[in-house]
Amino acid sequence: MADNQHKITLMAYADGELDVEQTIKLLGEAGLCKNDEDCIRQAQQLRKACRSCLDDPASTKTPDSLADCIKAAFDQEQEGNPQPDFQASTRIENHKPVAGRITPWIPSGVAALFLLSGLAFWTNTLLQIQNGPNGTRTAQNTTLMNAPGTQIALAEFDAFAGRHGECARNTALMHDSLKLPTNIQALPGALGDYFGDSFDQTMPMDLAVLGFHYVKAGKCTLPTDGAIHVLYKPAPDTQATSPDAPAISLWISTKPGALASSLPQDHLFSAQTSEGKPVFIWRINGLSYFLVGDDPATTRNAVDVLSACAPARPQPVR
Repeated sequence: MADNQHKITLMAYADGELDVEQTIKLLGEAGLCKNDEDCIRQAQQLRKACRSCLDDPASTKTPDSLADCIKAAFDQEQEGNPQPDFQASTRIENHKPVAGRITPWIPSGVAALFLLSGLAFWTNTLLQIQNGPNGTRTAQNTTLMNAPGTQIALAEFDAFAGRHGECARNTALMHDSLKLPTNIQALPGALGDYFGDSFDQTMPMDLAVLGFHYVKAGKCTLPTDGAIHVLYKPAPDTQATSPDAPAISLWISTKPGALASSLPQDHLFSAQTSEGKPVFIWRINGLSYFLVGDDPATTRNAVDVLSACAPARPQPVR
């Protein structure tokens, strides 16, 4: 039973159905063995194949020849079997023959199967990646899902997006045990004290040029314990700062987690969550930066501001 439950959890994980806490529990407590990663990867590949079928308009309608073949097979099966005796017929009275029951629904059933499979894959949208401007190749059509050791990337991105939404709606959820400054000008110095020489204190943390102001910073468990979560919201004079107003979250961590550990330094990686929220990742001087936002254009511009002091400045995807 426990093994079956684990498989069910893995499938939900591959579909992006686990919430933030369930994802952290799966990754943090038990971890994933090679068989688990293979299982997740196969499920994602199946969704990709289903999506390809869904994208083909011809595949959403059952070909007449296939429908005729299926009908003929049922008719032949029915003709080849004798009628049931009285006792058997009492158990199935008022039931139409199988062919009669399902024949009208064959085309719709096949189309629905492709549609549902395609929708399941769509919720696990593959992630686009682009290398930085340091002369290395650009691989816009390569996905992080297919990169070594990153088959579970989407669930990790969804965990960031979930935490981003929760903290943006209720900033009291952000841990303030470090008593980080409430003034944006003092924040880089405090982060330098926390992270040491790895953090460049000249990093421009102020997003006022984009109409966003610094709200709060605190310790976070994403991607691992000891990370710092910095939250930005629209400035009061540009947009009402309601709980549902678009926000931007920046995570800084010395431990990159399962995903970023496989990514090279000084490159920008872009992605989308299953809900289409933009995610950007870059690694500089041993620190990993994760940026999540609600508005794609503003989030890309925030990358330009926050990475301005990087030695090989990553450029956002246009």
